Amino acid sequence: MKIKVKGYISAIVALSVIVLIAVSWILSCNRTPEYNVAVFFSHDPLQYSYEEMRDEIEEVFKHDHLDVNVTYSYLNCEKWGHDQELIEARRLVDEASVGRKLDAIMIVGDQATYSVMLAGNDVVKKVPVVYGAVLYPNMNILKRNKNMTGFHDSTDVVKNMEASYTLTGNYAIYTMLDRTYLDKCTYRQVYKQIDGHKDILNNLDWTHTLYEICHLPVGTYSITPFSLRDMSSNTANKEKSDTLGVNNFMFVMRSFSNMTYMQLKYDAEGLAMIRMNAHKPMITAIGNEFGRPGGNFVGGYFATLRSIAHDMTHRLVKILNGAKPEEFGKTISPKQFCVDWRVAKRCGFTINNLPQGYTVFNLTWQEKHATLYTALTYIVVLLIIGSFVVLLRLFIKERNQKKKALRRVEKENIMYNMAVENSEVYAMEREGSAITISDAFWRNNGYEPHNIDASDFRRMLDPDSREVYDKGHEAVSKGEAYQADILADFGGNGSYKWYRLKAKGVVDSAGCFIRSYGMLMNVDDFIRREDELQKARKLAEEATLKESFLANMSHEIRTPLNAIVGFSNLMLMQGDELSAEDKQMFAETINTNNDLLLKLINDILDLSRVESGEIQFVMKLWSVKDIIERLYNTFLVQVPKHLELRLSKASEDVLIKVDESRLSQVLSNFLTNACKFTPEGSITLGWTLAEGNMVELFVEDTGIGMTEEESKMVFSRFYKKNEFKQGTGLGLSICKAIVIRLGGKIKVKSAVGKGSRFSVWFGCQNYGGVMNNR
Repeated sequence: MKIKVKGYISAIVALSVIVLIAVSWILSCNRTPEYNVAVFFSHDPLQYSYEEMRDEIEEVFKHDHLDVNVTYSYLNCEKWGHDQELIEARRLVDEASVGRKLDAIMIVGDQATYSVMLAGNDVVKKVPVVYGAVLYPNMNILKRNKNMTGFHDSTDVVKNMEASYTLTGNYAIYTMLDRTYLDKCTYRQVYKQIDGHKDILNNLDWTHTLYEICHLPVGTYSITPFSLRDMSSNTANKEKSDTLGVNNFMFVMRSFSNMTYMQLKYDAEGLAMIRMNAHKPMITAIGNEFGRPGGNFVGGYFATLRSIAHDMTHRLVKILNGAKPEEFGKTISPKQFCVDWRVAKRCGFTINNLPQGYTVFNLTWQEKHATLYTALTYIVVLLIIGSFVVLLRLFIKERNQKKKALRRVEKENIMYNMAVENSEVYAMEREGSAITISDAFWRNNGYEPHNIDASDFRRMLDPDSREVYDKGHEAVSKGEAYQADILADFGGNGSYKWYRLKAKGVVDSAGCFIRSYGMLMNVDDFIRREDELQKARKLAEEATLKESFLANMSHEIRTPLNAIVGFSNLMLMQGDELSAEDKQMFAETINTNNDLLLKLINDILDLSRVESGEIQFVMKLWSVKDIIERLYNTFLVQVPKHLELRLSKASEDVLIKVDESRLSQVLSNFLTNACKFTPEGSITLGWTLAEGNMVELFVEDTGIGMTEEESKMVFSRFYKKNEFKQGTGLGLSICKAIVIRLGGKIKVKSAVGKGSRFSVWFGCQNYGGVMNNR
């Protein structure tokens, strides 16, 4: 049977180990690693669309439960020339990778994409790169780098012209273009897209004047470029110049003409100029600044930067989870017709006449569901009115109930005052430090009713009662209940009386005191009578104890005296009746009883001196280990051979402040008694540490033990478990008196047939002073 149990235990242990290993492996596999990703933007960080892209990037990583540390850098390309832009891009990549290992790179915009890839940093060629919002993809660069994948785009001029007419009603379009590399790419792209469209007048080379452009037949689109940096290019055709001459640009900027601005590339300076001089709605083909609060872009046909950021981040998540960049290739970002409701509303659109097929941005829920919102508003208003009516009725009902309750309280108060008017029980209330007591209290003490300060109330108390009052005051201030008896002279005539004070505090949710309620009751007669009864009881007990003590004394002394007198008389007998052996036995009996009588007298004197305080105790710090081991070595040769004396040590030695000789006397008595009442087995001497910085010194035996009733009486004077055993019955009484004088506790634990454990308890401290001496 034991073999089977051991087998089951081994199997359970092995299974537990396997489960722990499996759980640890699963947790280690599921632990999400942390990645370092650097994001580079082409322009400055103040772009509104960049804020949306950053939010989308963070949201996708969070949604896909990927722990990613993302840093953002901004090339601010409008600020640099070509060569300086490469230097700036190289610096930004170095800063993003200093002190950490980059796991991937994301790039937004043409300028940042090409500048970062051509900057020459090694990290760009080693880690996966995901680009997006690239309007003019350079396939030679993109295909040459196998670690690159992403989303490119191109502006759709024709569809944005259609969007211009749909959203603004204008066919004439103007844009801002200079002679930079991206501007030239834009020129080529626009030429290519409008080529062959007979309904579009190409004015990219300024073959027509503004006057002609503004007076084209209805249904004919036109696109005219303006330059912010080369003002002369705005009037390239001088033969067909109208009366405005070189003021063509200012004409467009300052007047409400029939021309709509179309954003084909991001130009911060040009956009700022247009915003400052024109307040008409504008069209964007690239999505930059679309949706900005207070902006003028009403809409357009483009891929939103938030959707581009969403697609870029999802692709990067797949790569970080193990996919290769070449698996995806280069993708064209999907476009959509978009409209900003806040700008469209300023243009006169309503919810019902917004163009079909457009995705509406910044449309609030209440505007989208105006009818439902109105209905809900009416319902809420009706609910508020109904709630107000219900609350008003409840208020009126409650006010009436309060009036009835107030009348009932007044009636009960009158009845209470009548009941206690001639008694000495008084209601008491404290708010802050002001104390209010029933009027009858003051009248009974010869004063007019008034409030009293807590400090004045305290001064009326007996000095010994002030500390009791202070504890109660503190407890009540915490919201607790308190009761105590105090001695006070409220009449001011030097006559102190006993009062019982009961109080309960009220605190707020923060635990701050608000007020307390209580009762003050004159219990002087009761306490004085109780005191007299206690004194009478004490005198009676002392008389009984003296009588019992004398009776026990007479019995204990008479026993050895009878033996001494009897055997002495026998030894004086004449003749040869007694042999030498008999006389020797009688002499030994007389000596034994002399010793017993002497010990009895000494024990009585010791007990009397200990209880009266005549014996001086020399209190010092002693090592418990030294005390126990010294006693063990002393009794090792005194214990009968049929018993085994054992030593039990605690985990560490401690110090106790005692009189070592008196404590040894107590433990020696324990050991002596154990030897008497242990027929066979062992006796254990030792010490153990207990909670509360306490140490227990004990003597434990395997002797005959005691019943529960005997255990309660064992420390009583003259108690002997076995009347035939040698002893006075005062040893344990003396031990108890010594231990109490040493500031300790004495205890016994026993069971019949199993043995007894006598122990003393003391406060202790270790050698390092961590534990407090008690």
